[in-house]
Amino acid sequence: MSEEQFRFIGARFEDLEKQMKVLAEANLMTREFLMAEIQTVNQAVNQRIDGLEANLGRFAERVAGRFDKLETETENRFDKLENRFDTFETQTAKRFDKLENRFDTFETQTAKRFDKLDSFRDDTQQRLKRIEENQLQELSSSSRTPQRTTRTSLTRRRKKS
Repeated sequence: MSEEQFRFIGARFEDLEKQMKVLAEANLMTREFLMAEIQTVNQAVNQRIDGLEANLGRFAERVAGRFDKLETETENRFDKLENRFDTFETQTAKRFDKLENRFDTFETQTAKRFDKLDSFRDDTQQRLKRIEENQLQELSSSSRTPQRTTRTSLTRRRKKS
């Protein structure tokens, strides 16, 4: 190898070394730029995540507040309905007791009326019997042949019952 070739190869080698240094520096700068860019993006993403978490936290608090409010309202409505049902049940029981008392009174009065009617019927039948007996005696004393007794509407009723 000649000296000239050796210098040419040495120069090429030096050029390659310089290019490698330039590439290494460029690589380092690119790496630093990318790291800075990644850090910036990471910060933005982390800020966005923090904002979303904060929004989610506020939303969860609102939902929990509304749920508590609905739960309280539901309990109050249920209590009101329960009170209304208890009142209705009490009023219905009172009304039923009044109706039962009225029915018992009516039943007692009806039984008394039936007793009076039975007594009146018995008295009427006894009177009718005495009247018929008196009429028979009068007829038998006035005529020699006894007449047959005619049935009246009261005697027919008596025989049916």
